[in-house]
Amino acid sequence: MNLTLFDTAAATDNRGDEIIMQAFEHEMGKIFPEAYIFRVATHEYMTSASRRLIRDSAFAFVCGTNLLSPHMIRPKWKLRPWDGLFLDNAILCGVGWCGYRQPADGYTRWLLNRILKNGAIHSVRDNYTMSRISKLHHNLVNTACPTMWVLDKRHCEAIPKQKTDVVVTTLNSWHADPRGAEHRLYPCR
Repeated sequence: MNLTLFDTAAATDNRGDEIIMQAFEHEMGKIFPEAYIFRVATHEYMTSASRRLIRDSAFAFVCGTNLLSPHMIRPKWKLRPWDGLFLDNAILCGVGWCGYRQPADGYTRWLLNRILKNGAIHSVRDNYTMSRISKLHHNLVNTACPTMWVLDKRHCEAIPKQKTDVVVTTLNSWHADPRGAEHRLYPCR
C-alpha cells in the first residue's frame, strides 16, 4: 500500500516539526508496517510529481504542527487554489490552527472542504482547532499533538519524579522578543 505523508519537517527551521514527524511516523509504522511512504513537503508548493504521488496513495496524512489558518491564501501549508481541485484525500492527524481569534475566510472554508477526505475521522491537537474545523467538517477527534500519543499511564509512571540537572528542550527563531526571554509567552507551535 502506498501512503503520502505531508512532511512538515521538510524545508523549515522549526525542529519541533521534526520531533512531531518522528512521533507520527513511529505510530504510523505500527498501523501500516508494510506501507511505502511518499513524502510531500508542506512548506513548499506542490509540483506535478507531488500530485502524482498523492493520487497514487491510499491515504494522504497531514501531521502535527499548526498548519491550518483562517487565511489559507497566505498559508504555512503551501497550497494553491488549483490544489483544492485535485486533492480530496487529506486526513488530519494532530493538526493545529494558527491565527487564534480569527474565523476562517471564504477561501479557507472552500479549500478545507475540498481537500479533507470525506468519511475519514480527522484528528486535531486542541479544542480551539476542533471548534474551528467542526464548522467545516464533522468527523473530528481531539488527540493532542502526535508527540503526546505515547504518554499513556505506563509511560508516565516511568518518568523520574526527582529533580535533575539535565533537561531536553528545543528552541526556534519565531517571534523574537527584544525585551528578552522572560517576557515571552507564546502558544506551542
